[in-house]
Amino acid sequence: ARRRDRAPTVASRLLQRMQAAAPEPVWRQMLERGARLLDLARRLDAPRAADDPARLAPIARPAPRPPVILRPTALSVTRIETLRRDPYALYAERILDLAPLDPFEADEEARELGEGLHAIVARFARDADVIAAADRAALLDRIARDVFADRLREAAFRTRDWPRIERILARFLAWDEARRADVETLAVETHGALDLTLGDGASFRLSAVADRIERQRERVVVVDFKTGEPPGPSDVRAGLFPQLTLEAAMAARAAFGASFAGVPVVAAYVELKPDGKEKPAQGATCKRAFADLAQEHFDGCVALLTAYRDAATAYPPPAKIARHAPYAHLARIREWSLGEADETGEGE
Repeated sequence: ARRRDRAPTVASRLLQRMQAAAPEPVWRQMLERGARLLDLARRLDAPRAADDPARLAPIARPAPRPPVILRPTALSVTRIETLRRDPYALYAERILDLAPLDPFEADEEARELGEGLHAIVARFARDADVIAAADRAALLDRIARDVFADRLREAAFRTRDWPRIERILARFLAWDEARRADVETLAVETHGALDLTLGDGASFRLSAVADRIERQRERVVVVDFKTGEPPGPSDVRAGLFPQLTLEAAMAARAAFGASFAGVPVVAAYVELKPDGKEKPAQGATCKRAFADLAQEHFDGCVALLTAYRDAATAYPPPAKIARHAPYAHLARIREWSLGEADETGEGE
């Protein structure tokens, strides 16, 4: 390359040695052959005039329309989110049955930490009611040491990660103790399913695994634990992250058991961080009833699933796909986006 990032470059050492070793006529012939190949490549990439009969029309955005019989008849609430945000990803995953490979040399520590923290708070919730309040901190510590037993043998984990985990769990314990007196029934990592009847009469099963559901005196609280950043309230209200609103709608319809039905339902994200907070799913300043929002998203979910019962409804990729979307390359974005910059940061 003669330039890199708009800065001039010098020839590589290999080329310099080749030029020094080859006789001048041989080197000149090599350059001429290379120039011919470069000219062919440039001509292939050169845009053609609009009236050129050899001009190829740009490829359109993919819009697969599989037969209705191949379309899913059951989805989890997290896959409803995928269907709303990136239908093509759901098409690739559930209809083409394609699973992305794990990234090469992927960093598993963040995922392992998140899964471990979820396992700890779930086990603690199941066991904490049968012991005295003064012993719960010791119980939480024992569970954490059991979950991370293998990692605690590593000096780096003990010195770098374990102190942070202890601070996270101390924060969680304070949060749990503050609300335990109000909780009448508690379920953790609980599976729920709701059978829907769509607009064409077809049956569809909506499922979810709720991190934590509390039946308090006058309400039910659906909790989702987050080790990362929870969605913003405006995105939740817009329906871009419908997990908690759909879980709330399912709870109101006894999908998680009769003990969680019949009273108002609210939802919140709880951060598993050293300075983690509880954040209402719709935002603390929203004056709209959460039940109305949950009902709206539930109705929208049924309408969306009904639309995909029509063979004419396609599964297109979104106009902008996130950098690490697992099926972005299959959607052939670079062909139909005409090189425009998008969220992949790979525009021409």
